[in-house]
Amino acid sequence: MFSRQRRAKLPFFLLAILAAGLSACQPVTLSHEGRIDFVQYRSVYVEPIALSGDAVFPDLDSATQLYLVNELRAISGFKAINGVDTLASDAILIVDLRVDAFDDFSRAEIEYRAVADFQLIRHSGGLIASGEVSSTNRDILEAQEDALDEIALYFLKPYRI
Repeated sequence: MFSRQRRAKLPFFLLAILAAGLSACQPVTLSHEGRIDFVQYRSVYVEPIALSGDAVFPDLDSATQLYLVNELRAISGFKAINGVDTLASDAILIVDLRVDAFDDFSRAEIEYRAVADFQLIRHSGGLIASGEVSSTNRDILEAQEDALDEIALYFLKPYRI
């Protein structure tokens, strides 16, 4: 009786192995189309980032601007990214970054929350794209950089693998 149950399960086992083998051979395509038209908007000027919040001094920050410019150069679909307004560009990226501190008295730690609102506009003033991203971290610089990384990922260059 035991061997009869084994024989009955054997076809199902072989069928499962065959199905797994056939499905493993299917090609996989990964792609990202891009959220904006990088043919029309090939270059962007990143304005100095407006900082606010209770964890930072309100200011227009050029170091944070430079960080975002470098991240966009590394992964975005823009052909030219600059932090100088005198250079010609197809669009302007405006970022407002708010950084607030939250005390966690139970662990005697401070967490920082960075919220970045961004707008990509045409020189004529028309809106191309906008959004809000946020990040929380125990390190204030990491919280800011993680939020700016999310903006760079928003403008990720199209790919197909």
